Amino acid sequence: MRSLTLDSNVYVSALNFGGEPLRLLNMARLGEIRLDVSATVLDEVERVLCEKFRWAPANAKQIRAEIERFANVITPSESLTVVKADPILCARRDWYFPNGLLKVPIPSGAQIATAE
Repeated sequence: MRSLTLDSNVYVSALNFGGEPLRLLNMARLGEIRLDVSATVLDEVERVLCEKFRWAPANAKQIRAEIERFANVITPSESLTVVKADPILCARRDWYFPNGLLKVPIPSGAQIATAE
């Protein structure tokens, strides 16, 4: 089964605008792909939904709980560990932001899917 790791902006886009990002979430919900996500990313999704898109906190928590039901919730370690995943979905081809704060170069040879 293919695995996928999405940045928080992909979740936010899926939940507010639909399109391809929502299709990916639905594929994970149906068990067609494995979706790996950390609590940190889900915290960011919840925060952005409430602060920028004015979602009610209860609704943001409910959608987070739904994602946690079908996604593989991971706990990142303190050290950098390379995990096997299929494409990296990010906003730019040369950088991605795993925690929204730190620019990390995409490893050479990685498959990349962008919104471009």
